[in-house]
Amino acid sequence: MEVYESSGDAEAALRAIVGEGGSGEQSPRDEYNALLLLALATKSSLHDESLEDIRTVVAKTASRNLSGGGSRGRALADDWILAFNRGLVLLSKGEAEESIALAWSYLEPVVASTTSGGNGGLSQQQQQQKQPPLELACRMGFLVLEGMLALYPTRIHGHASTGTGTSRSFRSGDGCSFDLGLLDTVLAWVEEHVELTRAPAHPVPAAHASESSSSNNNSNNNNAHHHGSTTGGPDPQLKFLLSLYQSRVNFFERTTEDAATRDKHMRSARKELKQAMETFQHKLRPERSDTASVGTFSSYSEEVANANTNANAGASGGTATTDGKQSPVALHSMAPSPGLAKNHSSLSRILQSQNQAALNLKANAEQLKGNLKKALILCGEAQSFNNNNSSNNNNYYYEAIHQNNLGIVYESSGKSHLALHAFSKAVRSATERRAGCGSGSRFEQDGTATPDVTLHVLNNAAICALKSGNYPAAYECYAIGLATARSWKKRPRTWLRLSEACIGINARARAERTKASGRCSRVEVDGRASGILLTDTWKTASDGQATNADQQELPALASPDDLKDIRNHAVKRALMALKTALKLFAENGTKPDDLALQSARLSFAYMSLEDNDFKTALKYSMLVLTHSKPDEPGTKGDGEEDPSESARRILIKRQAATARMYASEANASLGDPMASMKVLVGDGKDDAFDRLSSDLGGVTLGMASANHNAKARLAKAQTMVRCSASAATAALGNLTASKQLAMSAQAMENSYSSSREGTSQARKALIYCMLREGNHGAALNLLRSAH
Repeated sequence: MEVYESSGDAEAALRAIVGEGGSGEQSPRDEYNALLLLALATKSSLHDESLEDIRTVVAKTASRNLSGGGSRGRALADDWILAFNRGLVLLSKGEAEESIALAWSYLEPVVASTTSGGNGGLSQQQQQQKQPPLELACRMGFLVLEGMLALYPTRIHGHASTGTGTSRSFRSGDGCSFDLGLLDTVLAWVEEHVELTRAPAHPVPAAHASESSSSNNNSNNNNAHHHGSTTGGPDPQLKFLLSLYQSRVNFFERTTEDAATRDKHMRSARKELKQAMETFQHKLRPERSDTASVGTFSSYSEEVANANTNANAGASGGTATTDGKQSPVALHSMAPSPGLAKNHSSLSRILQSQNQAALNLKANAEQLKGNLKKALILCGEAQSFNNNNSSNNNNYYYEAIHQNNLGIVYESSGKSHLALHAFSKAVRSATERRAGCGSGSRFEQDGTATPDVTLHVLNNAAICALKSGNYPAAYECYAIGLATARSWKKRPRTWLRLSEACIGINARARAERTKASGRCSRVEVDGRASGILLTDTWKTASDGQATNADQQELPALASPDDLKDIRNHAVKRALMALKTALKLFAENGTKPDDLALQSARLSFAYMSLEDNDFKTALKYSMLVLTHSKPDEPGTKGDGEEDPSESARRILIKRQAATARMYASEANASLGDPMASMKVLVGDGKDDAFDRLSSDLGGVTLGMASANHNAKARLAKAQTMVRCSASAATAALGNLTASKQLAMSAQAMENSYSSSREGTSQARKALIYCMLREGNHGAALNLLRSAH
């Protein structure tokens, strides 16, 4: 029955199946096909539980047929097709872990048997009877790769355990994440075995071909030639998919710290993408258009991280390679169902989807190269294929992807507000799509999977919001994602980003409270000033309401109460997020000097200071200092210093300098000014403060002399260091030295601050010294000069 495949009309195909059944009882195969077609025709959700139930029935029927002399090869192919469909349904529902587990349970024995080279004493014929058609095995491998790339947008998001070979356990102890070795193993296997496939001389769909070949009791045919009539060379459909996945995996490696390796992966990604385009233009478009293997391809984004410039990611504490934007993702269409032959005459939608996949990946490559104008053109060209070929509900899906991609390009060009507008449109379209599909899987009528992209868009919107300083929006995006996605909960960097949003919210709220508490009014009696009325700062601790943060219970993450009152519990939420991040870093075996881990420790020390937990702040500040060891200067092939390595070394120095400032404050608060001063002085050399200031600001004297902004940043860092030193010196009783340091800080501040109004730490330090000396008149004049 070829009604569905020739016309794409699921409703007509469903009527044909029901009509063929007549008044008699339908076979399990027809029931399975009817279930798929009914879901596609009525735009309802496919449920993996229902597919599993029918799969069990089909398997039992196949077992009875085998005992009656049926074809073992045909039953095996049917079982793989049923498993592939269920795995695709799971993936489209967002259950990537379950999809990977199912697909790998089928593929693992095949990979083990082909890589080990042994046959266990079985003959070639017996071996072939136990192996599925090679095309199906390759597609199952693509399904595993898709799930892995959905779980881990870049390599830094996952982890790899020890061990080698297929005997290695790729499943983590918690059962909901996978070792990155699985991706490497499956990709290597697929690369080798796609070359063994053969394209049919006259396109014969996979399901029909596998049935016809496996029904032949002659088992001397090699699985690589299961299509029957073949031509020389690998299957172009599978070659096209392989090139796309190889390109995506090279994008996956883009956060590699070594610049030479990173550039190598990007060149390989572009090379594979070019190969995919050539395959499409010269082999798929003119010669073949069967639907059995490929479907729609969508471009999200996750982390276009640039360790040199932080162009697309900004982590708490200054890390450059953390959660960012979702990489382009490709999804398959529904695999051929048993008993439904495939017709190759009408597959323009699938061909357009293949072209869309390559265009979106090419747009991603151009964006990473900085060719933003070309990236926009490619995004628009990819979107043009979807305007007239999808249902209204699926238009929301493609519009969400398109707006998301536009947002990424806009953000890369520095247009944060325009990017946020595009992301808001993407979220709105994704929400409309979700409302139209419910909680189940999502497919077009031609079987193309269109999964929910809301979480990917939220992640990208959150990154953009953090960069533009819109911390409440960033918190809402991350909170919703962490509350709904299990894979997000296993990413320590995502929790680190959530804490960054909380830190920003708390800083803004504290600034507003400080401004409000500084208000005062003159009290006059009979026209004469008789006093000053100060604002009750205790009552303005949180929007005019007295609170006791230690007694408050945190609301559920992303609940209405949480999103509404995040200002009031930003400190506690940040501490919770950072504790979770630190725990996950430890569970993943992260290196002690990893930049993201150091950022988490540094952020935890800062929030502990905010929470007046000075012992904890001192502990984590010292941990950062213990593991801060700047690398040796790296060089490129021409002998010049690698810019990304230079940026990394500066970042390590900034983290260490910030940790020294936090440790000094913690020691002073614990009543140990001598320890506080020792941390600041370091090696005790005359230029200790200057070197600390240079590391803290990430600016050398040479940079400051050549750039005005760098000079201002260095002066600000010098002000901060001297204010801290002044406080420690005053606590030691040396008021003269304390006043000199405060005056020096004031001079530094005046060099970069054009206004004397507002809060000034240097002014406060100098006023404190004057009051300690009893010079009240000078202190009063200094106070008046600020108003």
